[in-house]
Amino acid sequence: MYDVHLEVNGTRYGGFRSGEFTLSLEQMCNDFSLNYSDVWADDSRHAPIQEGDRCKLIVDDNTMIDGWVDVADGDYDATSWGLQVQGRSTACDLVDCSAMNEPGQWTNKTVPQIVADLVNPFAAVQLITLGEPGSNLGKFTLQRGETAGSAILRAARLRSFLVYTAGDTLVLAKVSATRTSTVLRRGQRILKAKKHASLQERYSDYYFKGQTRATDQVNGVAASQIRGDIEDHGVPRYRPLKVVAGGAEGPADLGARAIMERNQRAGRSERLSMKVEGWKTDEGYLWEPNILVRVTDDWHDIDQDMIVVSASFTFNGDTGSGGYTTMLEVCDPKAFDTGDVPLIRRRRRPTRVEIWAEAPAGQTVSPLVDIPGPLQSGIYTYREETRAAPQPSASHGRRHRRAHR
Repeated sequence: MYDVHLEVNGTRYGGFRSGEFTLSLEQMCNDFSLNYSDVWADDSRHAPIQEGDRCKLIVDDNTMIDGWVDVADGDYDATSWGLQVQGRSTACDLVDCSAMNEPGQWTNKTVPQIVADLVNPFAAVQLITLGEPGSNLGKFTLQRGETAGSAILRAARLRSFLVYTAGDTLVLAKVSATRTSTVLRRGQRILKAKKHASLQERYSDYYFKGQTRATDQVNGVAASQIRGDIEDHGVPRYRPLKVVAGGAEGPADLGARAIMERNQRAGRSERLSMKVEGWKTDEGYLWEPNILVRVTDDWHDIDQDMIVVSASFTFNGDTGSGGYTTMLEVCDPKAFDTGDVPLIRRRRRPTRVEIWAEAPAGQTVSPLVDIPGPLQSGIYTYREETRAAPQPSASHGRRHRRAHR
């Protein structure tokens, strides 16, 4: 049994028939939907809730969502009346609204500094950075018509930050090592589970291209044609994807972007959705994104630590009468890892990533380092050497494996 209230403009309301709220690692703002009955627990007036009101969704005196009422629909008949309320956390304005910062360009700033400037006009949104801010971005520029949320995500990807909301706070963070002692096991706490497996949004080769500002050391072709390539050896056939990425400082940035894109797409392609009893872990905390949990499901052949991507909490009947369940979406933690780690569904032999430099005419090409580090000026590419790699069909033409030219 959980004490669920919606606080609107400082007044708490209860007496809900049903409701749902979702916390997610992959959406910038969390959301809720509640259905009110015609009997209020704390207020006998008809629903004084309007769209645009400031609100807080509170569970057991913990603020789960701090934001705004988006929708307030009312209805009545001869014997009763009701109200359906939907809302989102304060970061919804970042998602919806254009970035109006002038001049809209940052030089030699960290990602948290850039995000703080983008968040600043939206006074209701608080910002926190967990962990190191990362190296400075040489130059970051807003795109025409870009929303603040889109710009924040674009900047965050350049330094492999996750962006999500906790209460009224926008969080920049890396993958957490926080672990719950709860074990989710088929036949015990799991009411039902569904495994999603798809290759539709997963590719065998990722080609990231971009440009960087010219300097005395890096200019001309070296600045205008940087790139980072990576392969996904869990994809059994030739499926290339080319991405034009702005804001990168050099091939190391694009290489990291390529790895992150590959890993997240691999993580999205294989996920487990589980409906579990109650809303809390064994430690007594509500489920939340970015924590590790042990999942043992022999039906889906899973026995490993998984990361919670999202948690959707639902109830039916007046609060206090039960019907509380949580829908958890989990995946392999490697999906949010920024390193070149083995991926799910590996079907090819192990490989290693190297950074190669384009050689001047008449010189040979040689590997520089295995991991991105201080690089010389020039054009670089990530190349993976494989043995017995599958070849593309004739319809794709000849597939060339070579350093970028």
